[in-house]
Amino acid sequence: MPNSTTNFLAKLLLSLFLGFGVILACYTFFSTSISNPNLVVGAFVDRLAVPFSTLDIGSFTIPIQVDHFLVFQNYQVVPYPFSSIQSLLFGGFILILSISLLATLSQFKKFPFVGAGIGWILLLTLANLNGLNIGGASSNFPLLLLITATLLPTVYFHVWGTQISFWVRWAVLASTTGGTVFLLGYFSPILRPDLYLAEQSLIISLGLSIAWIFWQGHAVLSGLLVLVSKANAGVRAKTSIQFSGIAFLYLGLLFYLLLHLKGEVSLPFEGFSILYLVFPLGVLGWFSTREKLAQQDDLASTSPNLQGVYLLGFTSTLWTIWKLALSHNQAGEELIKHLILYSQLGFSLFFFIYLGINFFPLMHQGKPVHPVLYKPFILPYYHLRIGGTIAVMVIITYLEAIIASHISSLTSNIVGDYYYQTNQKLEASILYENSWDRYRYNPKAKNLTAQLLFELNQPSLAKEHLEESFDLAPQVDNILFLSERLQRENKPFEAVFYLENGLKFFPKNHYLSQNLALLYTLVKKDEEALALLADLSKDNPLASSNWLAVLSKSEKK
Repeated sequence: MPNSTTNFLAKLLLSLFLGFGVILACYTFFSTSISNPNLVVGAFVDRLAVPFSTLDIGSFTIPIQVDHFLVFQNYQVVPYPFSSIQSLLFGGFILILSISLLATLSQFKKFPFVGAGIGWILLLTLANLNGLNIGGASSNFPLLLLITATLLPTVYFHVWGTQISFWVRWAVLASTTGGTVFLLGYFSPILRPDLYLAEQSLIISLGLSIAWIFWQGHAVLSGLLVLVSKANAGVRAKTSIQFSGIAFLYLGLLFYLLLHLKGEVSLPFEGFSILYLVFPLGVLGWFSTREKLAQQDDLASTSPNLQGVYLLGFTSTLWTIWKLALSHNQAGEELIKHLILYSQLGFSLFFFIYLGINFFPLMHQGKPVHPVLYKPFILPYYHLRIGGTIAVMVIITYLEAIIASHISSLTSNIVGDYYYQTNQKLEASILYENSWDRYRYNPKAKNLTAQLLFELNQPSLAKEHLEESFDLAPQVDNILFLSERLQRENKPFEAVFYLENGLKFFPKNHYLSQNLALLYTLVKKDEEALALLADLSKDNPLASSNWLAVLSKSEKK
């Protein structure tokens, strides 16, 4: 196959996956349906007697009344939605991406290739393949088999098949890797091994995404510098002043976000997520990476191969963000947020130092710096990497190594999702409970623990979990759920107590306020109910409907 055709097909494959990744990530960021996926609108009716006519018998008048039904709407808590098809789609994508990455890595130089191979073995080890139970409970046979199937042909191509084309490598790896995955699924005695492998593929995608995030540690600043330098080429403007202003603003923003993660400040604008940095990281990182590949001689592989690895990493990160949001794996989302922020802050700071020592005199003279950005005069580039790594370690210490809790919690969540989707309720509840214990900013884990315990006929233990959530890490859905269960047990005053105190944690939350107003009607507090609903009804049709129903009921008393 001619090289031009090979390059075209490779670019087409990458473009398709990258495009889908952008679409999925944008949906994740901007969709309003994901924020409260386990809350639905429910309804109940109340009987109200209304005058219909009268019956005159002599001097007596007997009123005739008919029953009129008032419909009230409240918010109810249901189990988190899962889609096995979407899980399998993600697993299939990670399989194709892994095959493409291995085919590309087989063309790397010796030492980078060895390092990549060690990293791949580590990822497969963390993917918990022993859970397939082939060859006995927790046997390592599946792990050894998949390591052999993926690395044996990769090593052959690297050592003896250097002249073999990329697509032949890809086809062989697709056969060995895909065939092995199929056999593992076929011979595994567990329920739905295909779903287990699909869920565990999130570990691999997370590992690839984290590696890419650290590779692009200073990508935003360096990409901006490339654009500023190119824009001022021929103008002879003092880019040192321009870029210093940009750098201080960006570093200031990163430090503010770090304080936000620490819990010391609040964001002045709602809805912003650190995950939004992924887009400028990917776009600006492309400009920076192309300059680096054009200027540095001792590269791990050819420039097209490294560009391909870059795009595969960016694509993996976008798909991973989508999968984490889809499965409501809050610990995984927080891990990505923290590592993006740590790496950007640490490496960007040392990039600015690297730039100042090597190129500020050149920039002050109005000369373009991008053609020599990675050809330093004084401070070597690898010093930037060392300094950035040390800075990241310092930040991890400052944040009290919370990422360890993230990692432990997210892995329990992943296995719990598998058990949940295969209806193994007891195992799922234990794993979700462990996940919440390790990281409490984890809404899905605690809520599903309670949901599953109710389904397992352990209501007392389920309510204990909901009460524990209220005391240690309040969340809206658990407050609603606890109130609902207490109401079922004919304990309306206790249900009111939790909703009222829930509003102290979440002021003016319309879910809590709506249900509280309807509970007020049960405990003869119609005025309080009408006042709450009146405030909500300004921009909430459901509250307006409930206000009319409560008003009608109160006027008949």
